[in-house]
Amino acid sequence: MKIVFVTVANENIAIELLSSFLKERGCDVKVIFDPRVFATEAFDFKKLASFFDISKHIVKQINEEKPDLIGFSIFTFNYQYYLKLAKAIKKSGQEAPIVFGGIHPTSVPDRVIKEECVDIVCVGEGEYALLELLENLKKGEKRTDIKNLWFKKGKQVIKNPCRPLIADLDKLPFPDKEMFYKIYPSFIRDDYSALSSRGCPFACTYCGNNVLRKTFYGLGKVVRRRSPKNIVDELVWAKEKFGIKKVTFVDDVFGQDQKWLKAFAKDYKKRVDLPYIIITHPLFMTKPIVELLVDSGCYFLLFGIQSASEKTRREVLKRYETNKDIFRPLSFVTSMD
Repeated sequence: MKIVFVTVANENIAIELLSSFLKERGCDVKVIFDPRVFATEAFDFKKLASFFDISKHIVKQINEEKPDLIGFSIFTFNYQYYLKLAKAIKKSGQEAPIVFGGIHPTSVPDRVIKEECVDIVCVGEGEYALLELLENLKKGEKRTDIKNLWFKKGKQVIKNPCRPLIADLDKLPFPDKEMFYKIYPSFIRDDYSALSSRGCPFACTYCGNNVLRKTFYGLGKVVRRRSPKNIVDELVWAKEKFGIKKVTFVDDVFGQDQKWLKAFAKDYKKRVDLPYIIITHPLFMTKPIVELLVDSGCYFLLFGIQSASEKTRREVLKRYETNKDIFRPLSFVTSMD
């Protein structure tokens, strides 16, 4: 069975993870990439973008692949574009079901499933849900009771419950970086995106993790981590295969667990030894953690502040760090110089 993923502008780590999981289980996976020249979230110039628009070519590519399923991993900022493309795919006569997944459909599945061009919505993690769906399509079955998936049946919407969160991330294969390396090697080589965990310990009101926490309440640990060895093994493999130059960890909050970080930092410095960037939270940036990060090659910390007002952060955004907490990591780094 073949699934074709459509993505735009950048590497998509969610698609890479789904691809490697499905390929390991015998599925045929393709990705079709639209560079969206002059039409990204950062640079949107409508006149120039229309000149470089290749959406008709994208639809033609999809039809040539003859997929059994068409998948989109969607953020809010690119949702309208994907809707437009899905409508064009349907209009072309393509009969393969279209499934919308990602944080936007997970956050507002009731709205997304109403769209005529959307056949299925995936809520939350898609690995086992898509595998089960593809296996049933292969059998010629039209089951609509697959967990994590919402289906249409006539005018009825079937809202299936969610399955437990994947607990042991080490059992999942490394992401399929090859698919994006073939499209544009610099995606992978120049700045390798790595994910060492899933989930966030916070529930800030403005963030998708707030939605995920509510959606999967009682279905497993919110924060799950790969072992230090597992993530370092991936980076050693990537260094040897692609010649990567630096690493960016795209975890929601990296470095929460000092014991985990100590083991990671030691192994990373010994076996990978590349500069890296993390996304984190000021409340976790204690002096021992900052020292481990700096010593192992971390040269850039990213964390959101959202507002300079402690009252706004606390009462509106449900972020409880003080201004002093925000500046504390800088003082640790300065004292190390």
